[in-house]
Amino acid sequence: LEAGLDPRHGVAGTRVRDLHLARARLAKLDRWKDVTTVEAALSKARTVLDDQIRDRYAAGLAAETARIQLERDARRLVWDARTARAAARRADTAEIISRQKKNADALAVIDAIPFFKPATAAEKLMLADALAARTYADGEVIIQEGECVAPAELVVAGAGRAAVLVQNNEVALMDAPFYVGEGRLVTGTPASASVVARGAVGAFVLSRQKFRELTQKPEMVYVVPSLTREIEVRTFERQARASKGGVWAALRGDDRFVRHVRAHGARMHLAVHVDFVRACQDYRARRSEGADAPALAAAHRAAAKLVESSDHLLCANPREKHRMLQLLEAVRTDKSPTGESVGRRLAELAKDSERVVFDTILPSFRKGPGYRAYLDELFPPIKPDGDGDLAAIS
Repeated sequence: LEAGLDPRHGVAGTRVRDLHLARARLAKLDRWKDVTTVEAALSKARTVLDDQIRDRYAAGLAAETARIQLERDARRLVWDARTARAAARRADTAEIISRQKKNADALAVIDAIPFFKPATAAEKLMLADALAARTYADGEVIIQEGECVAPAELVVAGAGRAAVLVQNNEVALMDAPFYVGEGRLVTGTPASASVVARGAVGAFVLSRQKFRELTQKPEMVYVVPSLTREIEVRTFERQARASKGGVWAALRGDDRFVRHVRAHGARMHLAVHVDFVRACQDYRARRSEGADAPALAAAHRAAAKLVESSDHLLCANPREKHRMLQLLEAVRTDKSPTGESVGRRLAELAKDSERVVFDTILPSFRKGPGYRAYLDELFPPIKPDGDGDLAAIS
């Protein structure tokens, strides 16, 4: 009997055991009336014990069920966490692959633009990483002329074509690769022209926030300073073109400009025209300023000396040559440099040389290496030296 009772049954189990023992002892004593009373009590004790056992079993079953459920939930959480980590790794891998592909495409475009070629490999990688890919549809505005609420961006186009519009008039077409928007990005000044996509244009965009982050990096020793220099050069050229009389009128007082133009004219065997135009303009300027007689005489001598090279000045058409020869002879023999006739004759003679300078020399000079050399002299280009510092090249 004792072996069949679990000590964990407590008081109820002890009572059932005691009642069993009492019944057995009463049966040996033939006290059957008392045995009947004990059996009734034993029946009630067993009922209490059965209820207790049932309750404990139900409680144990519920606890086990809860434990099993907790284990299942824990395993599910672990599985979900592993699945989430795997999905995150796959997403990170896909993002890394996409970013690497974007960077590779951006690097190819950067390398194809001459402006970015001198940049170091580290700068190109950082610039490519900061660029965001974007596609412009046909007719979409890439850069808006003038004040604009759109954010300032540097747009580096890798494929497609775009039109340049000034006051809604198309002035040029650009084929990729090209870059626009650097002026507004760096200085915040309004764009001088609009750029509109002609067909789909695949591009990479550098936002102002990313540009500011790049300017804080010590490795950016070429791109940022060179962008600033490029803006200065473009502003200088735009102001020169916008001045009254054009580029020559704006820059003829700059000896460096005239020196480069004359060197270009010398390669074309037309340098005398540059000298003569400048000498005539100097004479007219002295007359308009009311210079004294010695100054006018010196200016006249400088022009007359060039007139001695009459064979080189005769670039007019045949119908003008006879009059040109008469004017040349008059300038040679005129001994009164302050007279009105000298100014008129030099002005007539200068027309032919001006035509040569403005129509022949300057257009080819603006497209040749001489003009770039002049700009490099004004604004020394920047490139990193071997130690990563900035070096100016004149």
